Amino acid sequence: MPRPILCATAPSLSILTALLVASSIAPHEATARWNQQVGTQQAQDEQLSAEVRALVRDIRDGSTAEADAAEAKLINLGPKVLALLPIPTDQMSANVKQRLARVREQLQKLHAESISIPTTVTLKGTMKLSEALTKIKEQTENNVFFYQDENVGETEIEFTFEGRKFMEVMDDIMDRRQLTTYGFAPEPGMALMARAASEAPRSERISTYPGPFRVEATEVMAQRSLRNAEDRRTEVTLDLSWEPRLRPIVVEMDYSKISVKDQNGNPMEITGTGRPAVEVGEDTSTEFFLPLALPDRSVTTIAELSGSFEVLIPGRTESFEFENLESGERKEQRSSGVSVVLDRVRKNADVWEIVVLLRFEKAEGALQSHRNWVYNNPIVLVSPTGEELDFDGAEIVRRTEEEVGMGYYFDLPDGPAGYKLVYKTPTMILSLPVNFTLKGIPLP
Repeated sequence: MPRPILCATAPSLSILTALLVASSIAPHEATARWNQQVGTQQAQDEQLSAEVRALVRDIRDGSTAEADAAEAKLINLGPKVLALLPIPTDQMSANVKQRLARVREQLQKLHAESISIPTTVTLKGTMKLSEALTKIKEQTENNVFFYQDENVGETEIEFTFEGRKFMEVMDDIMDRRQLTTYGFAPEPGMALMARAASEAPRSERISTYPGPFRVEATEVMAQRSLRNAEDRRTEVTLDLSWEPRLRPIVVEMDYSKISVKDQNGNPMEITGTGRPAVEVGEDTSTEFFLPLALPDRSVTTIAELSGSFEVLIPGRTESFEFENLESGERKEQRSSGVSVVLDRVRKNADVWEIVVLLRFEKAEGALQSHRNWVYNNPIVLVSPTGEELDFDGAEIVRRTEEEVGMGYYFDLPDGPAGYKLVYKTPTMILSLPVNFTLKGIPLP
């Protein structure tokens, strides 16, 4: 049975590393600054966690009016408290579960709405690039790091950004320090590396910034067969990139929504049909190839190329926990637009089979048979001592447009008694349109 690869998030460039790479800062001074910043952040996190615990107690133990007020306050705190809300358990009353479910649903919707809005950066003054990237991450939740030479972080830059889009800011920074992006980053985020001398600055490229995305025309190829008179074509390569925080699942381009005009305002024929799609994985960009008919030699420029991508993006990931596995009882938990069902737990030859069903109210096509992202949803058994046990194999047992069922196989010589199943998944799938227009694309 094939074994899916679980996603793991590697640690990003830390503040301490950013301080230490600057040789002018002594190790003890860097450590002191690190401790100060960590202490401040820990204090803020502890204060928020305490506030959330107090509000949950009001929901559990307070009067109806107090519980209503606590619900409203939790929602007002915003999506950042989602990770602090308690996971539903059998010990919770139906009223508490219902109230927390309402809070989660509202916060998930707020989180979903915020995804389509580009994050902005405000930076003023002269500072080291490493310090600037740390501040950018704090403001945008976008991880940016150096792939090869971290010494570039020692260089100082004067910043005058006031509410600029993250993607625009990064283009500016890369141009000023002769950097580019590395397409095979060792961890989630935008990896920066030295730009080749032959590579054009990003400010000179044909690109646009729709929302939290960046669309660029990177290449135009014209081809004429000398054997087949009908084999004549032009191909435009489009690069779509996004803020690292988004983590898309699938990107599609609908040829029927593409419009291309030459320098005379005449339409150029699009020879492709359908909706080509790309599964993204851990990348922060992807390429599409737009096929066009080879125009007359008098046509020298694509004056305007307009179109739209459809990007499927997961909402916030949440944990679903199931206890008392030995009972074999079928259990279901719901959060926002997803339901996770512990369908069955049974002995299967020498291993134990645990079947989990994942259902979305609106899957937006993300569960189609060729979509593999769902296989990477993390799942473990947790022993009474806290030890995590990975599965030994897995297979698909059910699949529809809105539901997928996976059977996981665990080696449990003494059975599942005392273990807790922890399954993590996005609670909703968002479909974002990316409308773009590129102008002045020269033809070869």
